[in-house]
Amino acid sequence: MVYPTAMAPEEIQLSVEVNNSVECDDCWLFSRPWTSFSQFWYHNRDYPQATFPHTLNTHIDNSLWSYAQLLPTKGQILVTQGYAALFHRIQLGFSLQPGQKKTVSDGGGVLITGQPGTGKSVSLWYLAVRLLQTLPDDPLVVVRPGITLLFYRGHAFTLRNGKDPRFNPSILPIFTLDPFDDVGVPRCFALYESQPNTDQLDVMASAIPIYAASPGVDNLKHFRSKNLSFVWSLPTWSKEELIEGFKLNTNYLTVKARLATSVPRLPDMPRPYHPSDGPHPAYSDDDDVEMIEVADMQPSNYFLPPTAPEAKLSNLMEAAIREIGWIPRDLFAYMKDIKTAQVVRQSAADSMLTRDSLARLSTTTNLPSPTIGSYLIHSIFHQHAVMLDADDLNPVEFIISFRSYPAEQEFNRELENRSWDSLASLLQVDPTTRKVIAGNVFEYIAHKQLPAVDN
Repeated sequence: MVYPTAMAPEEIQLSVEVNNSVECDDCWLFSRPWTSFSQFWYHNRDYPQATFPHTLNTHIDNSLWSYAQLLPTKGQILVTQGYAALFHRIQLGFSLQPGQKKTVSDGGGVLITGQPGTGKSVSLWYLAVRLLQTLPDDPLVVVRPGITLLFYRGHAFTLRNGKDPRFNPSILPIFTLDPFDDVGVPRCFALYESQPNTDQLDVMASAIPIYAASPGVDNLKHFRSKNLSFVWSLPTWSKEELIEGFKLNTNYLTVKARLATSVPRLPDMPRPYHPSDGPHPAYSDDDDVEMIEVADMQPSNYFLPPTAPEAKLSNLMEAAIREIGWIPRDLFAYMKDIKTAQVVRQSAADSMLTRDSLARLSTTTNLPSPTIGSYLIHSIFHQHAVMLDADDLNPVEFIISFRSYPAEQEFNRELENRSWDSLASLLQVDPTTRKVIAGNVFEYIAHKQLPAVDN
């Protein structure tokens, strides 16, 4: 292999080390832009003990922000309590605390699942920072659509086109299969961004996958059949976290300028359910998907007098939450597209988000399929992770609620206008959706049978 003359001796040495094996066969190409990120965290190993939420500068080069999906925040991450808890569980699950033998079950890994748009993908960069600090001399792989990265001892490499992602086994640390003996296997962590076909978990050899994805019921079973040891999620963002997260967004200054000359008004509708509003009875089904019954909306009692800029922003976020729900990606896009902060729309039923959801519901009633069921779960309903104690490694369970009051109202109107056959067809979708909507569907079937009975 010929190396560019501009490479330093240490860079050439590490390039030889990661590639010099029959297994690897010249897989990895040295990357200077990504090395600057790796170098920073290799030499800065003490993570500040900050309050939550707080802003983390990833120190990813600005030329790479688009690849990292961090362009809207200019390479910054809002670190929530949920992110910190996720890393803590990884430390416990794989015995990464100082002085412990690193352990892994044979073929084990982590699936980070849950509602799309809640920060699972971004959480992988936080995990990358923490793992680079905690295991500075171990390889770490990050797999994203279109690029595969290998970080090793403060340097970075990209997978060459056409090459299988393999490792020189001599650079891999040993993870024991049992903390009480010395039998071990060579492994390293690999952080996987959700791929288009998430039913295919093609994990590279010798990797411990930490996979961020929102698979449907059947695909979730496929993931678990691959012997992923842990299935976790991120908690629903709080309103404070949403506000602080939006302040990192490049659209924040535009919205702030609008608020300087206007007063937001809240729509006359309840705030959608949030797990902080209280627990709901849980149940587990026989299909290995843990859920909790549909939660109720909360009353509209969260308004703050708009006497200061912070209060205006808080009220604007409150209005957006009532109309759209708790998903950060949707909220930030919604706030950006509001033409004026003077009056917030009184119903989200005419928004593109809700129209798309209801259009799918209307046009696919007689063509039920698992993909339609998964779509309904993520567009009409919200999956709220039930957060466990920090040291609890059990699989995640969810509270299922309507994303917003307008979505609930429009969904119910859809049910009212359906025939018996049409209502019955809604129960033929996948088990997750069927369990969520069954109560609503049967309520309307009963109403059609006994229309005079109101209670």
